[in-house]
Amino acid sequence: AAADEQIVTADFFPQLTLVASMLFIPENIMLSKQTQLVSGQSTLATEKRGGVGLTWRVIDNGQIIGARRRLDAVRQEYTLALHKLEAAVPRELATIAGALQTAGARHAAFVKSAAAAAENLQLIEARLALGQATQLDFLNAQSDLLGVRAGLVNAIAAHAVAVADLDRVTGRYLEFHTSTP
Repeated sequence: AAADEQIVTADFFPQLTLVASMLFIPENIMLSKQTQLVSGQSTLATEKRGGVGLTWRVIDNGQIIGARRRLDAVRQEYTLALHKLEAAVPRELATIAGALQTAGARHAAFVKSAAAAAENLQLIEARLALGQATQLDFLNAQSDLLGVRAGLVNAIAAHAVAVADLDRVTGRYLEFHTSTP
């Protein structure tokens, strides 16, 4: 990412081309089958030519600047998301603390209620054996005990969800494992 950022922030990539050329043809290399136009004059001559050419261009048809702007936009999005998450953490921690306290209180209440409902069921069973209670009383006592046990399971589940939320907010659930094949 750092290398990509360095490449992208370069703005423009100039390309310079410098070309130098020279042509030299000495007289003794040239062969000519021409006749002399004027006697005593030679049409053979040494020829020299030289030249320099310089071209340059800047490569950026919107790709480099556009890539840098996209990179800056992504960085700004991540920064905003980070600030929002940092601002939300205290609120979420307060909510989770309340959920944990509520789940703990519900669990304690359901444990006491479950003990009372079990004791009530035993009492109704004893009264049923003596003939002092009806079958409906027994079924109602069983239903009450099952309802209290269901509430206890729900309180345990709510506590587990609150702990999972706490792990999510604090980042404790993130475990990085590096395995070698």
